[in-house]
Amino acid sequence: MMEANVFDTMYGQYFSGLLYDMPYVAKYRVREFLHSEDGREFNFVKGRQNEYPCALQGSFTGKDMEEVVCVMSNEHYFAGDAYRQMILVFACNEGGDYRLIYKESFREVIQVGRVYPDAEERWDADVYQDSEEKQPLPFDGVRIRRAGLPDIVLVYNQSLDSMGRYVQLPLSELKEGNEGKGNEDKRVAL
Repeated sequence: MMEANVFDTMYGQYFSGLLYDMPYVAKYRVREFLHSEDGREFNFVKGRQNEYPCALQGSFTGKDMEEVVCVMSNEHYFAGDAYRQMILVFACNEGGDYRLIYKESFREVIQVGRVYPDAEERWDADVYQDSEEKQPLPFDGVRIRRAGLPDIVLVYNQSLDSMGRYVQLPLSELKEGNEGKGNEDKRVAL
């Protein structure tokens, strides 16, 4: 791995604004993704960072580490031709290294936000987790908003060491197929 000052000189344009405080090792993993076969068409969302975050940091695995969520945009997107945006979730291990634990592609524009487990702190702390009733989260989650479609909440699953994906509808409505017509999300196996 290269020194931090060399990295900042070469890749600083990727990590300005909200992304500046992202841990160096996480930045390095994001840069690796951008140069991979899966990530070569993508870059950070540009032009709306002040309006909607394109990156989040939090304890999404409940291990009190600084996990990172990034929203990437396809630089060569043409309507109906390709996936428009992708969400990436990187987790930190005890050794301080980061690994990709979740990625999903979307054909529509998405917004991300943090779901806090403390109901006193936020009104939207409880979420549907393939259930009829909303349930509290054990630690931070990631809310994905999509225009005209139900929200998705990502919650860390400790036994699978990955993020679980929950559409924000009661289970009975999910079984009826009401997740949203035309929803063509693509989750990629890691």
